Amino acid sequence: VVAWLVLASHAPTTSNPWGYLLVQTLAVGVASLVALAVVLERRVHRTDSLTGILTRRAGLEELQHLKVSEAGTTLAFIDLRHFKEVNDQYGHSVGDEVLTVVAKRLGNVLRQSDVLFRFGGDEFIVASQAPDLETRLRKVFSEPVKIKQVVLQVEARIGLQHERGKIDIDAIVK
Repeated sequence: VVAWLVLASHAPTTSNPWGYLLVQTLAVGVASLVALAVVLERRVHRTDSLTGILTRRAGLEELQHLKVSEAGTTLAFIDLRHFKEVNDQYGHSVGDEVLTVVAKRLGNVLRQSDVLFRFGGDEFIVASQAPDLETRLRKVFSEPVKIKQVVLQVEARIGLQHERGKIDIDAIVK
């Protein structure tokens, strides 16, 4: 396709200007579609299909590129408590919806510059330079989650680590 576009775009313009315009328009359209496909492909591999937030791999990449301010960055490791019991008692579809609601609530209390990703299962990681991160995160779990006819008070363990300089996520998770 690319070779055809190159050849067609170099066709003489004097013989048929409308044909040349059509070929140019098609070339721009195909290039736009290719660019869109690349963006969508990247987004699919970077976004957790269930929660819509970054995947573990994408989140770890973001942490590597995170600009650390002089004040440092606070990392929060969030682990939902008793989540296995939710899946066992109400089923995995309810558990999946709980994860989705929690991820959405987390996203709503964070700043645009913060990094949020699903670390695995029922675990999330947040990186933020906001001084009130812990308060924001606790707010997420202050209201019950309502799914279908089930009302659940979701609890979480939140481990906080303040880092200055390069972030060593492996050390923090341990």
